[in-house]
Amino acid sequence: MHQIRISSTPWEWLFNKDFKLIIIFSYYFLINAADSCECSVPNPLIPEGYNKHLTPLEQEKKPTMVYLNLDIMDIDQIEEEKMEYSLQFYVNEYWRDLRLNLTFLDKLQQVPSSWVPDIWTPDIIFENSKGGWIYPLSIPNIVVQVHSHRYLHRFTRYNMKISCAMFLRTYPMDTQNCFLSISSLANDNTKMILKWLHQRKEGNLGIKDLTWSKIQPLKYYLANVTPGSRSYHWSGGTFTALYANFTFVRHLSSHIFNVYIPSGLVVVLSFLSFWLNVRAVPARVALGLTSLLTLSTQASQARNNLPPINYLTALDIWLFFCIVVVFLSLIEYATVYHLYGQKVRRQREDVSMSTWSKKRCRGCKIDSMAEGRFRTSANKKNLPQQEEHVGVEFDENLQTLDKACRFIFPFSFIVFCTLYWVCYLHVLL
Repeated sequence: MHQIRISSTPWEWLFNKDFKLIIIFSYYFLINAADSCECSVPNPLIPEGYNKHLTPLEQEKKPTMVYLNLDIMDIDQIEEEKMEYSLQFYVNEYWRDLRLNLTFLDKLQQVPSSWVPDIWTPDIIFENSKGGWIYPLSIPNIVVQVHSHRYLHRFTRYNMKISCAMFLRTYPMDTQNCFLSISSLANDNTKMILKWLHQRKEGNLGIKDLTWSKIQPLKYYLANVTPGSRSYHWSGGTFTALYANFTFVRHLSSHIFNVYIPSGLVVVLSFLSFWLNVRAVPARVALGLTSLLTLSTQASQARNNLPPINYLTALDIWLFFCIVVVFLSLIEYATVYHLYGQKVRRQREDVSMSTWSKKRCRGCKIDSMAEGRFRTSANKKNLPQQEEHVGVEFDENLQTLDKACRFIFPFSFIVFCTLYWVCYLHVLL
């Protein structure tokens, strides 16, 4: 057996290899013993027989009242395409647990974070949340403290993406009602009931259920925030959910300057073709096609920020009518130009027939070749004068369709604009 050899001199004995191992093992043994002693120190809040998995009044077969209020810090990133909005807020929860030893803690004294996992806390969830987190900067933003009348107060700061089922039939003059729903995960109304803070009887705190500062969301303004509650039945029992309803009213100014005014000017620009001569084919066709393509581009861009909905919005109706008006102006020019072509062809046929009949009535004895040369030269002399006469006669007689459209198209567009804005602004107001 290996034995520890003690040297004759003290220094050799101190630095002996075997003695070093004994010192190291002894050090680690003392450290582990100290840790075990520290963990075995009981939590002064927890009495004997305390069960953190049971609600405070579950053994008495009574529900525990948990009172909530929300402090809204900011609302941003309201996205119609994803039908969600971002919410930054504090949740304040108040409940009483008479099983705990709270006598040694002063009012508004913070409960140490190492003690919180050993006590019962409400299991609230956010039912329509798509995701979120508790702020970790610079420490986790969650605190439990002792409040008045032996209530425990837990306040937590969240940043969440909340789902919102938006109805966009009156877009962009719409008002959206989005809500945040808070409920219990596993405790039904026989174990725990959620209530708003104003329903608390012990000690009127004078704090509103919902508080918010000057919040200015992008593209909207926050008109109102109202609290509410509802009960619903699941297979596990009846649960109570609290909800905060946010009313968002969309700002219309950006759409007026970016969509309505430009599209209206394009339609008015297409009306200029009625004042151009029917023989100005490149000018009238280019004006109509350019207007049509511009409106089509605006319509596609207006749909980029919207989800794939299966109904028409107010903006779709406006752009659709503008496209139809420009399209009808092109159809009108095609009709006028077709009438112009028919008139020109009839006049040319009349000129050819009259020239031939005059030649036949002269009774001149000319051979057939001379007669053909005479007919050709006569047609060349008379045809330009007749074509010029046809153009002047057409401008004065058949172009009355253009003159009528100069009144019909602008009048129809003005009537549509009046009805459109009266109907939708009435909904907005």
